[in-house]
Amino acid sequence: MLALLCDRSAYGAELLSAHPEILEEVLRPEMLRRRKDSRDLAEELAEGCPPDKPAPAQWLWLYVRAEELRYTIGELLGFSTRVEVESALTQLADAVLARLCGETGLLVVALGKYGGRELTPGSDLTFWSWSRKGPR
Repeated sequence: MLALLCDRSAYGAELLSAHPEILEEVLRPEMLRRRKDSRDLAEELAEGCPPDKPAPAQWLWLYVRAEELRYTIGELLGFSTRVEVESALTQLADAVLARLCGETGLLVVALGKYGGRELTPGSDLTFWSWSRKGPR
């Protein structure tokens, strides 16, 4: 399976070589087949950074990358379609932004692949944000 991942996804291969610690989390069979809804993501993000893990920003970065890798592997194994992966990654981006923005009153307008709900592993997020003080 790892050979298939490395063959089909340069992004996945680079990510795993740089951060092998996420492999254990994403390769558990129950995790590969699991469908997370927005509530699941919000709960995991609210738990934040466990004491034995890296700093919160690093934890969040690794969490997002592990989810991307989990969905990539799931698609390669036939557990998910490309459309399901795009939808799940967009939902993940929504959950992360909701967690980071909290109750700030910030308005976020998604653009590009994010606005089209077509995020793929490694996609960047393009969006505009407004606060009560105006565009940022």
